Amino acid sequence: MMAKSEPRPAAQQTVDKELLGDPVTVGAWTVIPEARLSGSQGSGGDDVNGGGGARLRLDPVAVTVRDADGTTRRIEIRDTTAQAVQAMVRAGLFIALLSLALQLWAGKRRKSDR
Repeated sequence: MMAKSEPRPAAQQTVDKELLGDPVTVGAWTVIPEARLSGSQGSGGDDVNGGGGARLRLDPVAVTVRDADGTTRRIEIRDTTAQAVQAMVRAGLFIALLSLALQLWAGKRRKSDR
């Protein structure tokens, strides 16, 4: 009969790294992509049974462009979808608060007209 193994406590680790891609030469330019890897990974179990998993996200951050004469410039990559979603959320909150304020004002006005 096999002895029961003691469970190990679940381990979780946060991941936050900036990664550089392989340089790509296009004509007279060399382009180096940059990305951010973020998320978490974890594991748990014992010597017999165990498991693990990860929730990771890889986002482009910028590209560094090097000209033939050695001039280097960094071009940031903006997440326009996230910016648009944030603007829509802000507009929705503004409209909700404005509607609530108008309802309260109309209720008070009705009470004062009676």
